[in-house]
Amino acid sequence: MAVLMSVWDTEFRSAGLFDDRIYLASTTAVAAVATVAQWNLPTMTAATIDQALREMFEAELLYQSPVALQFRGQYGPDRQVRLNCWGRRLADRITQRRGVIRDHAESARTRIRAHLSVHRDVYDQHMTVLAHLQQQPPGAAWRSAEQLPVGVLC
Repeated sequence: MAVLMSVWDTEFRSAGLFDDRIYLASTTAVAAVATVAQWNLPTMTAATIDQALREMFEAELLYQSPVALQFRGQYGPDRQVRLNCWGRRLADRITQRRGVIRDHAESARTRIRAHLSVHRDVYDQHMTVLAHLQQQPPGAAWRSAEQLPVGVLC
């Protein structure tokens, strides 16, 4: 999971969509990244993704918090997530070794890059909404994120 999240974050920045680290808007967004990257593990379900994220959080490899009020406009059950520096370092170490994970990471990188190229306009529009939150009604950022193929927040 760390490798997949790291590749998404790196490619999102490389595409010029955001200069800093990006949050995935929810566990649903993590599953959407896996779909885009065709990172299909037989055991990858909503429950196993949730469990993996919880374990990564407990191991202090990622930030996980309720979606900020500024984005959602009201409390909800979703949690935004992103790797911290330790999670990124782990992902880098894993992908430096030759083998299956490195090959999967490169395939995922290619698919994510193509996805971001095809959907660049909708992500760019969403990032504009996030950049001008003060001018948006409550919850606009969350509604915008939900319309993306992979929901992101900053």
